[in-house]
Order: sequence, then C-alpha cells, then structure tokens
Amino acid sequence: MESKAVFKGVTNNELRKRILSAILETRGMIPSFKTFHQNMLYLGITAYVVKTYIVDRLGKESIYKALSRIWHRNRPTASWVEHKENTFRRAPGPPRLTLDYQTLVVSALRLFACISGTMPRSEPGEPRIHTTIDRSYQVSFLRKAQRLGFNTPKVEQKLATMNDAAPIDQDDLDSDQIPDLEAALLKRRCGRPFARSYTTIKNRLFLPQLCAEPEPSTYPTTLFIQNDFIRSCHGWTLSAPNPRESWRQIIHQVLGDGAH
Repeated sequence: MESKAVFKGVTNNELRKRILSAILETRGMIPSFKTFHQNMLYLGITAYVVKTYIVDRLGKESIYKALSRIWHRNRPTASWVEHKENTFRRAPGPPRLTLDYQTLVVSALRLFACISGTMPRSEPGEPRIHTTIDRSYQVSFLRKAQRLGFNTPKVEQKLATMNDAAPIDQDDLDSDQIPDLEAALLKRRCGRPFARSYTTIKNRLFLPQLCAEPEPSTYPTTLFIQNDFIRSCHGWTLSAPNPRESWRQIIHQVLGDGAH
C-alpha cells in the first residue's frame, strides 16, 4: 500500500489509509495483496451491475444493505432458486433475503460479460475480446431482479426501453457438455476469469451447482474458485452457523419441486 503497488487508482492518502485499515480488520486469510486486489476488482463488477440496473447509487451503503432495503420494501411472498438460465424453482418456507440476494449476485457474476461491458481476460496468445452488450441477457437480468424482490423504478424504466428484446431462452443453451476446467496456474485462481473459464461460469454458475460436493481434481476447478470467491466476498449467509450445509438442505428440498 505504501508503494502504491495496489489500488493505483486511489490517490487520496486518507482514503488509502481507510482501505488498509479495512483490510487489516478482515477476518480470515488473504493469500497476497495481489490476489486480494484482483478479487476486489472482480467484486467491483457486481457493484457496477447493481448500480447500472437496479439502484441509482450505493453511496456509503454496501451492496447487501442497498438490496436488503429494496427487498424489504417490496416484501416478496416467496424466494426462488435458479438452476438453469431463466428456470426457477420456488424455495420452501417463507421468503429469505439471503437466498434471493445470493441468487442475484450469482446471476450478475455469471452474466457479467453480457451486461456490464467488462469482458473476461483473453487467453494467452489469443486476440483481445471485444466488449459486447446483449439486450436479451439484459432483459433476463432485469426480470430476475423483479422476481427475486429487487424491483425498482430504475428496473422498470430500463425494461420499458427494451420491448424489442426477448429474454434468453434456456433451451438455447447446452450446459451439460461444458467441462469444469482445472486451474493449474495461480493467475487463473483470482480476479476476472479468463475466457475459457468464463464459458464454464456462464453455463454452470448456479446455486445448486455451487452447493454440490466438488468432484475430486488435481487443481482447483473454475466452479470451486467461484464458490470460494462468492463465500469470501459476498458471504453465503449472515446468520446460519453452518452456511454451506443450510444452503445444501434448502437446495435439496427445492430440487424436489417443479420448475417454473
């Protein structure tokens, strides 16, 4: 931090001190400032998507607090789990803010290349990937926000300007044949994913897959890395003493019901 090797864009010394103080107060292990920095940049994509599509500004609120306020205002009658693109199953019991929040965050990460203007990192030796925005995925994300209890005037305004775009049809996607790639190189285990890893993310990053027991592998896989990132930066829940198990129990119940 003192040499400005990380967070180079933050030039205000007082703000840098506050960032350092927050880092030092973080519970858990940070492998290195480089990986922490890369993951914070990746986390920033979620904040950008939320500000672009759902709220006008976050101010000093965290993403969770801003979306929590919206969710409580809308008072949804049920929570939903997305297990394929635009295919949902109703969660048993009362609506759960943390479940809807996680579903939305996972969706933002899964679709970031289609809705944020930020692209995956190019594979070594391959041409740079050009930025693209897909209106079908934009509509899909906005409608997810409405279903999950995060509807706002901004969501409705954006949808009103996209009447000519249809949400992506999950039948157009074939995720069963997409492998969960292993990341042998350390640089592939943090930050914005590389293009080949993003193919896995776009097709397979859903809560049921994240809650499933990982298959044995020599190196961490794409889904394992995304699971670790989401748990570290977003938290599976704010209250359950054993969050992974609580989500697994919920997902197990949900998968026994019908799809919608």
